Amino acid sequence: MSTNKSNKPELRFKGFSDDWEQRKLGELLSFLKDGTHGTHADVDDGPLLLSAKNIKNGGIYWDETDRRISYGEYEKIHSNFSLESGDVLLTIVGSIGETAILKDSEGITFQRSVAFLRPNNKITPDYLYSEIQTPIFQKELDSRKSTSAQPGIYLGDLAEIPLIFSTKIDEQKKIGEYFSNLDHLITLHQRKIKYILKEVFIWIILIKRVVLKKPLSLSYRIMVGRKKLLSILQNRI
Repeated sequence: MSTNKSNKPELRFKGFSDDWEQRKLGELLSFLKDGTHGTHADVDDGPLLLSAKNIKNGGIYWDETDRRISYGEYEKIHSNFSLESGDVLLTIVGSIGETAILKDSEGITFQRSVAFLRPNNKITPDYLYSEIQTPIFQKELDSRKSTSAQPGIYLGDLAEIPLIFSTKIDEQKKIGEYFSNLDHLITLHQRKIKYILKEVFIWIILIKRVVLKKPLSLSYRIMVGRKKLLSILQNRI
């Protein structure tokens, strides 16, 4: 959300008119840490050890191929801290700038490619999550990347990133809720479009196998598929 020189957003929810403040990110966190730097043996059954590749599109994703470690190793990693529901995750090595809010911290930990950001009482997790995704914040991340073989951001540099925020928690909640609903809507449409495209693809394949019982050129099937896609979109979106 853009602001003018007085740190007042140009667009506001009704009922809010106070100036916003600018602080360094580190001043808005009660906890900032990255994941384990250690070497851990894999096991067949145990807590998940995830990395930056598991955080994408605002969520945390894993399957049976992801790493698991022993409960003993897990306890060593978390001997001095624990993850909490509401912690904001941020990828800081390799794929930089992906973020998600941790909903359930049970039986899960991360490698050093993921940073843990725990907002203090000045800012909400949803608001921080939405701010991280803005072009301004992403540009700040990009400007602080190390120039080594694998790009990364040091926690000290991360803590220096300026953040403009409303001092009214109720306004932050409204902003966070708005963008959360927007993300949900985008996800729903992505799934819907993916399903439609799959249906069209199957329909194109079946043209020559079922309908006409003879080979058809690829260009002809694509042309017919486009017409089918337009028909489906008009009826479903």
